[in-house]
Amino acid sequence: MPQRRPSKSRDSALQPSVLVVEDHRDNRELLELYLKFKGCAVATATSGAEAIALAEVMRPHVVLMDLGLPGRWTGGKQRAGSWRIPSSKT
Repeated sequence: MPQRRPSKSRDSALQPSVLVVEDHRDNRELLELYLKFKGCAVATATSGAEAIALAEVMRPHVVLMDLGLPGRWTGGKQRAGSWRIPSSKT
């Protein structure tokens, strides 16, 4: 299936970034292909620990996370909350 690439004139600062966290390869790849087709910059992770490391560097606009990831991920909910960017409204 050919992938649609964003136009070269498009400002990458306006391109939404998405972090997909999914341990099942088929689901992860499907989401990645769809989001790229829609013009998003996409990064993927297969575990909570990998997601935290990527999110701290990437600072994605959106995180799509499998809530049923296997294994123990202590503090994941608290850490995910720290990824939020405060609203500019006061």
